[in-house]
Amino acid sequence: MYGSTSIIAKFVSDYIIGRRSEYGGAILKVCYINVQGIPRPLMAKLELSYKDDAAHERNESTNDYGDFVMCSYKLNMDSVLSMLSSIASENSFDPPDKRPKLSFTQNADCYLLNSKSQYAWGYHQWPCLYATFKIPEFQINASYQVLAKRGLPLYPDMYVGITEFLDLSSSIGHHSNMYQMIVVVPDFKARIDRLVISGKKVSLTVESKSAPLENLVAKIYLAKGRQSYQSEDLSLSSSVVSTEVDFEPDIVTACILDNRDDVLDLREHHLDWTQYNEDVIVEMPSNQIIELIQRGENEKIEFKQTAGEDFLEPVVSFANAEGGMILLGVDNYGKIVGYNEDVDKLRDKLASRIRSNIQPSNIKFSVQRVELEGQTLDDKKQVVIAITIYSGQSKPYYLRDKGILIRHGASDRAITPAELDEIYARRGNNNNRSPWL
Repeated sequence: MYGSTSIIAKFVSDYIIGRRSEYGGAILKVCYINVQGIPRPLMAKLELSYKDDAAHERNESTNDYGDFVMCSYKLNMDSVLSMLSSIASENSFDPPDKRPKLSFTQNADCYLLNSKSQYAWGYHQWPCLYATFKIPEFQINASYQVLAKRGLPLYPDMYVGITEFLDLSSSIGHHSNMYQMIVVVPDFKARIDRLVISGKKVSLTVESKSAPLENLVAKIYLAKGRQSYQSEDLSLSSSVVSTEVDFEPDIVTACILDNRDDVLDLREHHLDWTQYNEDVIVEMPSNQIIELIQRGENEKIEFKQTAGEDFLEPVVSFANAEGGMILLGVDNYGKIVGYNEDVDKLRDKLASRIRSNIQPSNIKFSVQRVELEGQTLDDKKQVVIAITIYSGQSKPYYLRDKGILIRHGASDRAITPAELDEIYARRGNNNNRSPWL
């Protein structure tokens, strides 16, 4: 929805009023930069919190780096609505500590986003109303200077500081992406917590906060070619529903409805998409895993007998390309040797290793435990761990002591300058294209 700043501010206010009992307050964060000695707001974020959450009880803070200042304010609901009223009537509002007011251009926009949406920088765990109010642009010159001061967090540059302080879902990356205030108004009724696609079976897990599960139903649509399936109304009294068909769908749509038939949350997924929501888990049936092992390693498949020192190399290579899969418990010759470790512990270990050794560290992956029987000489049951690495959104990814790696056939190698230029060119084009909501 696009419209005047006044109309969008009034729409957001009415949306909040209709759900006011869900909220306990909000956190307003504003980043200022001094321009010729005058502090000017550069980017801001307002996010409402659930009435029982501790988010609105956080302490206020001011991180003053001299010419760059980041402020965090606690707002009660009356203050939130008063702020939106001021934006609607005057296209501006005064922050609580009397710093320079935030003024906006004449146009704004807002969207209703599904939970964990990949859209823009407004990622939230719950479905939400996402609005942006544009701040008039001005010239800045200090964007790449390190932010360092005793007693305050260290940031390599202003872009990283803004991204982390405002808790944005992806890096700002360029000054043209600033100059806005983001407003995130979560809807805490219910959300899709997990969608699992495993061959012919699809399972949906739902979490509710303010809406009783017995008042909700789920609906699932599956399709492959000319084959399709529409589920009946699926009761959510147990929070998990599943359905199985006689074909393996490559298009899955699932939603949850309340007792007024409002769509509370939605997932649409095509198996050929290279970007997955983190809560969409595509499990490969064991017979398909066996086929992959029989075909051998290639640009999409890597065998690893153990999660040793070189384990992160294909992780980075796959993230820098279109994604891929690591089969843990298979040696270089395609022999199944097994790898029996708790999946949750392995997932946590891998996430920790990625955070410690890869930059940026926002690589998405999924872990699946696969039991294979009758595939070894002694016919013993063996466990293989299938780790799917999704194509990265913040390419290029850098591995400590190894650099930027890409996949070449069945191996990983250092990227060439020409290939690196191509990644940056594609990233620039993607910044101008809206992903699915």
